[in-house]
Amino acid sequence: MQRRCLLGLLAVLALSLLLLLATATRSQQVVHSTRAPSEFELPDREPLPTPPEQVRVICSLPEFQARPNLNATVVVFAWRRLESLRRLTRSLERAEYCGTEVPLLVLADSGASAEVLAYVTALQWSHGAKRLYVHEGTALGIRGMWIHMFRQAEGRNLMPFEDDIEVSPLYYWWLARMVRQYGPLGTAEQVRAKNLAGISLYTPRLNEIQYPQVKWVASKETRSPAFLLQVPCSWGALFFSAYFEEFLSFFDARTAPPFYNFTEELHQTGLGRERQRLGDWRVRLPNARCNVWPRSWKRFLIDFMFARGLVMLYPSFSKERCFSTTYMERVGHSGKDGRDEAIASSSLRQDLDPHKTPPLAASSHLGHMQRRLESELPHHYSALPVFTLHHHKRRSLSELRTIGTSFLDRVRRRGAEAQQPALYDRLVRLWGGYEPGAALPPLDTLGRHVEDPEELLESARENDI
Repeated sequence: MQRRCLLGLLAVLALSLLLLLATATRSQQVVHSTRAPSEFELPDREPLPTPPEQVRVICSLPEFQARPNLNATVVVFAWRRLESLRRLTRSLERAEYCGTEVPLLVLADSGASAEVLAYVTALQWSHGAKRLYVHEGTALGIRGMWIHMFRQAEGRNLMPFEDDIEVSPLYYWWLARMVRQYGPLGTAEQVRAKNLAGISLYTPRLNEIQYPQVKWVASKETRSPAFLLQVPCSWGALFFSAYFEEFLSFFDARTAPPFYNFTEELHQTGLGRERQRLGDWRVRLPNARCNVWPRSWKRFLIDFMFARGLVMLYPSFSKERCFSTTYMERVGHSGKDGRDEAIASSSLRQDLDPHKTPPLAASSHLGHMQRRLESELPHHYSALPVFTLHHHKRRSLSELRTIGTSFLDRVRRRGAEAQQPALYDRLVRLWGGYEPGAALPPLDTLGRHVEDPEELLESARENDI
């Protein structure tokens, strides 16, 4: 009897143990199959329209009561991604301009789909004139479209948007608010006095200049809801026309042999950190990942801004909530260093990267953002936090100008060592913005090279050419 009881008890214990093991196994499977939550927030899938009462609040603010005229044209790049184009244009139409006239220019590259062209033709734009330009002949590509846009600016500031971007309903308010705070910025002289290339709508979560890219959040470096960074933003920004003509002259010279050869991009080798750096090593920026970017217009604007000590003004609010975001829809230019991605133009991307797709500011966030600006935004432009190309904090813009001037001096020295001083001096004149006919200082009178700390990390690789 006792034996039977003991056997029964053992059987119950064994069954209980098996049940516990099965439960634990299922728990482990659930844990392993669930994607770990990101520390970063993503945009809402369906942004809510701005309620009428909120529109009245926005349009009653001083920045709109003063009838801001940013002298800016919205430019949309279009080709074959119809659904992402719809998302962008809807967000632009729904934004609050409070009666300001804002013309829209849609640039469609050669080979744009019939569906995209039909959509743009029928598009209703209620904030000003709408114009469609269709490029004919050889396709320009994304770099060519940006450069074409700058050439056609006709003195107007530009707000360019690639078609995989979406904007906040508050994006124009942000621009008007910053211009009211740090303006006037209506003339080229006023813009140049601040070394300001533009105002970003986007807040970065990455240092895209470093090898490899690393997380970088401005709010960990400063409490200010706005900061200055020596990197231009291609994912939503206002670009000031004050620099367009000089940038294009520099671009034409910088992208010509011996400084650069576009055909080299077709044979670029390596991946990631080992990706082949493109162009003449004598004019490459120190320790900058942009040196490997093919098909990029932005790398040359980075060159231009670095040498001149120019910056862009960026927002910095809670959770990097900002005024434009990118969905990185798949196409050639969205691949990581050396890795092209397949084109999927008929649907919207679902696998969003939280490091590159920050959430958008909704109209309901206006009150919080206003309080932040009133309590923590520096009153004077000179008091804004300043970060270098390599995302290091500096005391003032003058430090960036000193580093840039010293970099151009080094380019001249290298040109002299290559026994081509006149060629490199011509590039430096365009790069540094020297007045026509102004004499460059003799090389033997130049001071000691002022290094950015990141240059020291680059020197070993740079000499291994």
